Amino acid sequence: MIAAAPSIGSAWDAAPGPDGTRPEHLAEWIDGSAVAPELAAANVVSLQGSAVLEALAGDRLEALNHEPDRRTGKHRRDRIQYATGPVARLLRPLEPLAEAGGWWCSGLDPLADWAPMAWGCFKPDAPRWDAARGRARRYEHPISAPARLFWLRVPAAVAQLVADRFAVALPPEVAADGDGSAGAFWRWWAQTPALPLLLTEGAKKAAALLSAGLPAAAGPGIWNPSARGELLPELAAVPLRGRPVWVLFDGSDRPDPAEPRAARRLGRLLAAAGAEVLVGTVPGPHKGADDHLARGGSWETLAAALRPL
Repeated sequence: MIAAAPSIGSAWDAAPGPDGTRPEHLAEWIDGSAVAPELAAANVVSLQGSAVLEALAGDRLEALNHEPDRRTGKHRRDRIQYATGPVARLLRPLEPLAEAGGWWCSGLDPLADWAPMAWGCFKPDAPRWDAARGRARRYEHPISAPARLFWLRVPAAVAQLVADRFAVALPPEVAADGDGSAGAFWRWWAQTPALPLLLTEGAKKAAALLSAGLPAAAGPGIWNPSARGELLPELAAVPLRGRPVWVLFDGSDRPDPAEPRAARRLGRLLAAAGAEVLVGTVPGPHKGADDHLARGGSWETLAAALRPL
């Protein structure tokens, strides 16, 4: 998880950090999205103040602060507090988000042997307005960073749910990875072709499906996993040949929705990589898989919506 950033000399920094996730942030996942408490605790952290700026602009700050500021002579740690020029222009739109705080979620990186991933998602408690879309921006991602997938930390208790659903033995190393931070679940998954991969959109939906015993990963949107007409490098890198891979995107009541088209495009790329593919969208009045499960719906109902290409 992201570590707290240097103080910016503000009351912002009195807020909870990685060891103090706010109850309302956990409740959004556990009560609102049917996520197992152990999984929510392992993946959700409350951020406020400079920690928000580091999460959303850390790489850009690194580039801008390669050398000391010519006017102040200060390096990155001090320039967050005494920002001028390009740094100030970068941080100014983010300052209201930092002041209000929110929750952050990031997962593990299959391209780095399942080490913690720096990329993630921030949901601000007070979102900013997106004039181009005419609505508030519900989620924020690191500035100018390429989209990744959420491969969440899977605690041993949730890994056992997966093992039970697919009637396989849980290896000792996975059972010993209490909070999932060592990545033992995903290493086991990669070595077990009988375990499927369920691809969805949004970290909470992947978390809800994992909590139901399904190995699930998620993109930040429906088109990201198949960006530029090819699989993201991390999807291309994991073992897909011969593995059941299911694409389940949100349901929609809009005319000509994009979700089925995006699911089919991703499905075709997965099939070309050798996966055994089914695609579909969430049925019924509930938009996402997490909504469906939180309202008492079953995985069996969701599975019935999956079809061959």
